[in-house]
Amino acid sequence: MRKIRSRVLLCQQQTFLYGLVGSSSLNRRLLQLLKAKGHECHAFTKFHGNQHKGRSSLLLQIAREPLASLEIDEKRYVRFTIQGITVHSAARNAVVDTLTSVISQVNPEVIIISDESDEMLRTAIASGRKVIAVAHQQFDLPFGPLSEHADPAGADLYRRAARVATVSKFMADYCQQEGQVKADVVRFPIFDTSSPSQDIPQDTARFITLINPCAMKGISTFVKIAQERPSMLFAAVPTWGTTQADLEALRTASNITLLSPQKDIGKIFAQTRVLVTPSWIDTLSTVTVEAMGHGIPTIGRDIGGIREAKSNVDFLIASESDPTVTLRQGKIYLIPPEHEDISHWISALDELTQDDRYHRDLARRSAIAARNFVGDPYHTWVDLLEG
Repeated sequence: MRKIRSRVLLCQQQTFLYGLVGSSSLNRRLLQLLKAKGHECHAFTKFHGNQHKGRSSLLLQIAREPLASLEIDEKRYVRFTIQGITVHSAARNAVVDTLTSVISQVNPEVIIISDESDEMLRTAIASGRKVIAVAHQQFDLPFGPLSEHADPAGADLYRRAARVATVSKFMADYCQQEGQVKADVVRFPIFDTSSPSQDIPQDTARFITLINPCAMKGISTFVKIAQERPSMLFAAVPTWGTTQADLEALRTASNITLLSPQKDIGKIFAQTRVLVTPSWIDTLSTVTVEAMGHGIPTIGRDIGGIREAKSNVDFLIASESDPTVTLRQGKIYLIPPEHEDISHWISALDELTQDDRYHRDLARRSAIAARNFVGDPYHTWVDLLEG
């Protein structure tokens, strides 16, 4: 009988507690799954902001989380446990030294790195442990046209890792083509697969919803659709990418309601009749898979990651023109096409909102497709950890 239990250390930029960034949520769910299967799990993160404010913010988060228990509180290092997972967090100016110490103390058999800087990956590789680098987003990679910190030395670190894991075939192809990095496609535990059918929308679900309204996620398309259908109710959920200018753009349509982000996204989905994902760039669109898994029909732009997430279920909308993408001061900026034909979006939306029988059928097919897409993430990860 093969050994399946191991000590795993996952390192990431974002907080391990509730956050608005999708990749950190996937990482957290992965460790929770591994822990539930008997693995010893640790996480390593950085304070947000400067040392004092970052530490204070983290301590406040821990105090508000009923399942978290503080163990060590020092100026440059905090350790706490939550649901049996030990989380180590360090100030930004102490990451390398602290991570080196944590690796020595924990003695992990596998280190999973999910971070846009190379200091964690470099430190992990130098430890001599097995390292799996996770590629969630193109912007976080040190190679390729969408990199926010292109660096040949950083790209070489990915090639030196024991394995590279990514969330979609689209992203694996991107890694190979742009960085000559071989990546394995793995599935993360996006939702609870033990439930046969979650939250199929009821007749009270009323909104056409966009999560994370911003330029990259297609806010301009969303606002145009809302303006074109003033009798329909739309909702936008501002998260990490939403700017003040985005909020002002949303207010130009009186039928758009702003909803606060929720720790339990099911509370958003319970109000959602149709989810739209008009993103211009997306390596997977986890929210598409999650919404479909809850039985919510989705309308998405026909691009790499969304196309893969949709699993051949209606609707995908092709674009006749592409956005302008530029790199300014280390950040990717996207300018949507000046003129965009939204007629296909409107047609799809009308069909979904005017035909209840079709809506129910697509909700059912979406839920089945999403669960087949996710499959059994645990065994794919066990194979990666042991391979």
